[in-house]
Amino acid sequence: MPKLIDSNTESIVRTLSEENYSSRAIKNKLEEKDIDISIKSICNILNNIGIKRKALNANEPVPKNRSTPIKRNLNNIRKVKQLTQKENPASYRAIQNKTGLSLQTISKIIHVDLKKETKKKSKVHRLTDKNRKNRKANCRKLYENHLAGDRSEFVVTLDEALVYLEDTNKSTRICYVDRGENVPDNWVFEKDESFKEGFMVIGVMSGRGVLPLIRVPSEVKINSERYIDLVLKSLFTKHLPSLYPHDMNKVYFHHDKCTSHTAGRTTAYLEQLRGELGISYIVPKDIPVKAPDASPLDFFGFGYLKQELSKRRARTLDGVWKLANSIWSDISQDTVDSVFAAWKRRCRLIARRDGAHIEHIKNIHRRRIK
Repeated sequence: MPKLIDSNTESIVRTLSEENYSSRAIKNKLEEKDIDISIKSICNILNNIGIKRKALNANEPVPKNRSTPIKRNLNNIRKVKQLTQKENPASYRAIQNKTGLSLQTISKIIHVDLKKETKKKSKVHRLTDKNRKNRKANCRKLYENHLAGDRSEFVVTLDEALVYLEDTNKSTRICYVDRGENVPDNWVFEKDESFKEGFMVIGVMSGRGVLPLIRVPSEVKINSERYIDLVLKSLFTKHLPSLYPHDMNKVYFHHDKCTSHTAGRTTAYLEQLRGELGISYIVPKDIPVKAPDASPLDFFGFGYLKQELSKRRARTLDGVWKLANSIWSDISQDTVDSVFAAWKRRCRLIARRDGAHIEHIKNIHRRRIK
């Protein structure tokens, strides 16, 4: 807003002008009297530029100040606050339609006056009271009976995921350009195909490290019979005996509530292994439901695998399989120890929060969470 010039200063400017002083000379004279005024303002005074000066020169009443109304007032801030403090708040456009404020004003009220941040909500499973009760009880039981202390060394967890050719060499959603320049036409983020080319992998992680990935043939659908033949037999007769040569009777096997995992045939086979090898396994009634936040292969394993695949280049599915094996086998024991420690904290936290979701907790991986 321009600085107001009092009537005394304007009178001095007009007097000096009548004495044939130039605008520059008038400015110098005023500076001697400690009056700071620009040459443009001196010219405006002498030429009667300005609403108030024009009115006085024409002997008309001086109009009132026509200042822009303040939009970020207490009333509008209160309205925007009411519309933004809900779980499912109104969008900027909806707030604009209800308040008549501009989008820029709405943004300033939200971020400056209300000091709020715009963040994405976590995408989670829908939980019923029964689901929460199951998660609370089973996560506490899993931690206390099998993960607490050094017992996690003998826990073996398994899960499946789909891996696609498009998971490798992925383009990023963002880019950087010089100010004022547009994004080049060939810099685009291509949407994935509806029918992607890929295959299923089965990952196994234990307290003593990761086991080799298992590739499921594309034409095979995993049911209880194939789950036993393709996965469990090689796991318990080949891989685990080499990892736990003298401690198979201490091994505890954990998997999720997939139908092929909880089928009667699968349970019967695991019971047979318990009798032969002395292993323990998680029975279907003790598996936490809707709990990717309490499964190492969900909250770390496959996310890490796909993140690393996105940085690599592969042209065929065999190339993807080769890369996936290399990435998976490079997961160190220190990383596994950190993941299992996080698994313990997550189980305790789910039990402490009565089975509620925990994905949105920012400091979930800290050692102590309030």
